[in-house]
Amino acid sequence: MIEPMGEAPLGDALDRFMTSPSLRDARDALREHPELLGNETLAWLEEILRRLRQRNETDHIESVEHWLGLLRVFRRFGVEEGYWELLADGLVRADQAETKRLLELYPELSSDAAREYYDRREHEAHLAADQTAATKYLMASVIPGGRLAEEAFPADTSFAGGFLAHYVAQDDEQARHQYLTDHPEVLDMPAALVAESLFQPPMNQAWADVDVVALRALYLRRALFRRASTVGAPQAIREFEEGAEWPDLITS
Repeated sequence: MIEPMGEAPLGDALDRFMTSPSLRDARDALREHPELLGNETLAWLEEILRRLRQRNETDHIESVEHWLGLLRVFRRFGVEEGYWELLADGLVRADQAETKRLLELYPELSSDAAREYYDRREHEAHLAADQTAATKYLMASVIPGGRLAEEAFPADTSFAGGFLAHYVAQDDEQARHQYLTDHPEVLDMPAALVAESLFQPPMNQAWADVDVVALRALYLRRALFRRASTVGAPQAIREFEEGAEWPDLITS
């Protein structure tokens, strides 16, 4: 059994945080009791975790690790931004069913505030050359919009992370071509509609950065994707390797 905190006010506040039924409730608990972000709480939880590991109390270990992990994120980013970070982490790991659940439980993911935060963080990640983080924030920004499209065209959007990482953001040409060849399902509607939407945020970023090289590369990748959606990946790749650039597909 997890031991009590000790001092009643802090103990009650920590109990509320660690029994929160949702991330929103956890955030609200920290809003009301920011003292939980202090070193005392962190040290206490780390000590409890150490004792639980010594006793090999697996169930309690997992629980404390979970709440300690959340607390560390909130400490690092602050209560408000930590909330967006945790929601983004949930989205990028989610399959189709979990994505639907998250967007229903946290409709604020589709808000302007969320999009502005994730777009800003994506830009910062690009400046830091952190492609993993940039992909995470890009997904968090576009998946809610893709989900809205999915309401009209039911589709499994769980491919979005792979498409972003292995095609849109992939600098190795052969790896991009192999991805399209190995994943023909992304070329069919309605998945292609969601995939197409994933090009726009990095294009917008390249425009903002006046990065002509990155912008041209993204336009060509999108053109190849569009061509592959029409004639299939093998033929589109052959045409590309023969020098085709499909200006009508680039500018449309």
